[in-house]
Amino acid sequence: MEEQARDVGFKKIAGHETQYAGGARRDAREGKGAPEWMPSQALALVSCIYEFGNKGRSKTGNGDDRNWENGMKIGDLLGSALRHLQRYLEGDRSEPHLPQAGWNVLNALQMSIWVSTGYRDVSFNNLADHINPWKPGDPPPPALSQREIEWLKIRGVNVGVAAQLTPHYLAAMIDAEGTITIVRRESARREAYFLRVSIYNTNKGLLDTIRSRFGGVVTPARGETERHAASWALVWNHKAAFDIVKTASPLLIVKSKQAEVASRFHSVVSSLNPGRRGIPEETLSVLRGMKAEINLLNTKGPNKPK
Repeated sequence: MEEQARDVGFKKIAGHETQYAGGARRDAREGKGAPEWMPSQALALVSCIYEFGNKGRSKTGNGDDRNWENGMKIGDLLGSALRHLQRYLEGDRSEPHLPQAGWNVLNALQMSIWVSTGYRDVSFNNLADHINPWKPGDPPPPALSQREIEWLKIRGVNVGVAAQLTPHYLAAMIDAEGTITIVRRESARREAYFLRVSIYNTNKGLLDTIRSRFGGVVTPARGETERHAASWALVWNHKAAFDIVKTASPLLIVKSKQAEVASRFHSVVSSLNPGRRGIPEETLSVLRGMKAEINLLNTKGPNKPK
């Protein structure tokens, strides 16, 4: 039997509480996990891996330096777990493959939590994102699902916003608050062009959060006036800009045509080797045309192409 709870100031109080037949009441159990239902003997075997592994890797021999907690990459832990599972499925019983696989999976999960909460550096998330357009060097996917984040919140563990940002969010920000453009680099010696992606906002904290997930540089865009608040720009240039375009391109709606021009531009520029003579005039003419094309797409107001 459950009824609406009255807030008595306890940290863990939930929206509903449980009332027992004898009259006792306590906060709800839902969403907090059920460790009493976990298989104790299986957990005991996994704990043996922690014991012997920590002691075996310990500099002092007693395990107190807690080796794995110093940081192991999530992908490396999962790869080891898969190898132990494969050996077990093949029939190998020369070592405790299942407990070792469990050790790796548990540590991968804990490392995912630490990375998501900022207790470990994001570099420990070395996962690939093959559900979305991705290549080596692109940002990894979030380490945790939304459901896991909600479960952790019940336990008082808050996951940083940056860890939850996805390519879909990035694409939406570019569509709504961003530009994809080709910039002419002024030089007394030669004419050259590069790609730039920018997101503008008056909330610098928001841009800093996006930057912590996808890179880039946050710079002032406009000073404060009587009519307008100060604004900031999150900027990617050159190859970093193309990497952002490649990540967001399949998800863009408003800026999809600009992304297509940017991809063509990158194909031309990445094949150049200008040397001392600079870019050939024929190629410069192509780049100028692409700049004019993307400028037209970025036109605002009644003259904007449909």
